[in-house]
Amino acid sequence: GYTLLGAAVGENLFHRHPDACEGQMSRWRARLVSRKALARAMEQRELLPHCRVGAQVQEPWPDSVKANLAESILAAIYLDGGWDAVRQAVAKLLDGFYDDVDTAPPPDVKNQLQQWALEHHKTLPDYSSERSGGSDHAPEFNCQVSVGGHSATGTGTSRRRAEAAAASALLSEVGVLE
Repeated sequence: GYTLLGAAVGENLFHRHPDACEGQMSRWRARLVSRKALARAMEQRELLPHCRVGAQVQEPWPDSVKANLAESILAAIYLDGGWDAVRQAVAKLLDGFYDDVDTAPPPDVKNQLQQWALEHHKTLPDYSSERSGGSDHAPEFNCQVSVGGHSATGTGTSRRRAEAAAASALLSEVGVLE
């Protein structure tokens, strides 16, 4: 199941982003074939009521069980209809999930900024983050990053996301990101 799923997602990603680097494609693929993504897809497509599991598995089923069910369904589709049927099923199962990947900032943007900073300024970026508001369930953080006389800010729902947004803004400012 997982090999079929990974191959179908990889092919779909390649058609959506033919110029993306191998590392980015690999990270996107990993996010799309994760237990969490597969479990959400099974829920959203309302496939779980049509599945049966052993009596030892209590409801609500954990994400691992939901993901295993998705993989089992895809394996059955492959055995019945072949590769084209699996590709179509994966496209339908994960429809909408590709949009999240398409709009997400690259997860390695901080690493990219670090490499740029070392190459151009022989120093590491300096991050300053603080919580700026929001609720306990939806906090908001602000971050400022600076390096070599350049600085930028970003916001996010976690310190890590705010730092990534700031790094992305700085890389855009200096022309590394479009």
